Amino acid sequence: MNTESTEQQSRLIVITGPTCGGKTTLKRALVKGREASLTAVITTTTREPRAGEVDGTDYRFVQTSEFKQLIATKALLEWVCVDGYFYGVEQESVSKACAAGKHGVIVVNPAGMEALEAWSVKQGVRLVRIFASAPIDVLRTRLAKRRAIASDEEVMLREQRLAAEADAWATTMAYDLYAGENHSEAVEQALRQIA
Repeated sequence: MNTESTEQQSRLIVITGPTCGGKTTLKRALVKGREASLTAVITTTTREPRAGEVDGTDYRFVQTSEFKQLIATKALLEWVCVDGYFYGVEQESVSKACAAGKHGVIVVNPAGMEALEAWSVKQGVRLVRIFASAPIDVLRTRLAKRRAIASDEEVMLREQRLAAEADAWATTMAYDLYAGENHSEAVEQALRQIA
C-alpha cells in the first residue's frame, strides 16, 4: 500500500531531551484522550523492563541479537547505544503511526533527530520538534527517584552525563517548542502546531 498521500498530511511530534527531562510524561500527555488522531511510536530497546513497564506499550523489549538483526536489515530509522543498551526506532512503526492522516508522537535521543528529519523529507511528513527538560536540580531529583526502578549502575552513569546532556542538546539543535516543567502548556502548543 502506498501511504505517501496520507503521510503528506501527517505530522510527527518528536520529543527529545536529557535523562529525566519529562519526555515520556509529555508523550503520554499528548496522546491521552487523543488516540483517534495521535499515535505513540514505540521505541525498541535491549534493556530490561523497569517496574510497571509493559512490552509493546512503553517499549518493545528485545534481545541484543534481535536488535543487531534490525540494524543489519536497515529496519531502524535511527538507533543509539546508551549505557550499554540499544535503543532504536523501527521504520515500520513510524510509517504506521503517520498513516491514514494520523500524527505520530515519538521520543528519541537527540542524535536520532537527524535521521528522522531525513525520513520526514522523503515521506512528506512535517516534524514538530520539542525539547523537554527542567532545571538541573529538578533533573537530579527525578534521577534520584529513579533509583527505585533502575539499577544503581544505570542511575550512576546517567547522573554523570546529566548536566552535559541538558546544556549541549538544548543549544545544538533547532526545536519548534521547549517544554519545561509545565507540560500542559507544551501539550497545547504542540497541538496548535499540528492543527
